[in-house]
Amino acid sequence: EKAMTDGRRTLRTLVTLGMLGALLAGCSGSDAGGSSGGGSAEDAVAERAARPAPSGSLESQDAPQIQSMALPTVAARVIKTADLEVAVPDGDFRSALTAAVEVARRHGGFVLSTSVEAGNAKSGRLVIRVPAESFERALTDIESLGDVGREVVSGEDVSQEFVDLQARLRNAEAQEKVLLKLMDRSKSVQDTIDVQRELQTVQLLAEQLGGRLRYLEDQTSFSTITLALDEKGAPAVASSGVLQQAWDNATKTFFAVVSAVILGAGFALPLVILLAIVLLIVRLVRPFLPWRSRSTPAQEA
Repeated sequence: EKAMTDGRRTLRTLVTLGMLGALLAGCSGSDAGGSSGGGSAEDAVAERAARPAPSGSLESQDAPQIQSMALPTVAARVIKTADLEVAVPDGDFRSALTAAVEVARRHGGFVLSTSVEAGNAKSGRLVIRVPAESFERALTDIESLGDVGREVVSGEDVSQEFVDLQARLRNAEAQEKVLLKLMDRSKSVQDTIDVQRELQTVQLLAEQLGGRLRYLEDQTSFSTITLALDEKGAPAVASSGVLQQAWDNATKTFFAVVSAVILGAGFALPLVILLAIVLLIVRLVRPFLPWRSRSTPAQEA
């Protein structure tokens, strides 16, 4: 029994030592593997940092996209006008006038107004409108009709006003929609009247803004060229001054008032004549009326 007991103790001791040895061997292996694994991870990170990013990756696309971002551009809105005087050779006024009209038609424009002297015309004034993108080409063609004596070209940038009007119009339209919804939900007559009053104000504002926008759209889409055309040696067509325009307006107003007075007199005169005849008849017939004859004896007594 003693021998068996010693053998069991020896076996336990050997098993214990074996387990300790295996445990120590595993710890040392894990430390070595961890150190070697850490080194390979660092190398992988360094290699990835040094390697250029692919063209399709997110990192390579972010920076250019951010740099290329910009505010949306607003198209320039410019009112272009030109006022010039052109002298043509003697006898070429009519042909030059026809050529100026043809310039407007060829560039997609139209003639707004013409003013030509009566009789043997040698000078006149022409106002044409052409698309803004054809303004310079049309102006060059008109300048080639003869000798340019005076030329004034101007442009007015209304881009800021155009954008401001658009924003205000959108705001007014949004307010109109809200007020229409409020009107549908009104539960009393007073509420409906109040909303209607505010709605009329907003709608009037929207119409004014829309009208101004349409005017600017027209003026910026089509440019205006005013041409004073005359033959060499003929007096140039002079622009009407402020005093001349005031005198013309006063003359027209005077004749308009005189015409109104004559018209009123012609309308009232027959009525006055008819009323005078009626009064005369009443005055002649009055003594012979029955009530007049009955009242006469009493008055005599």
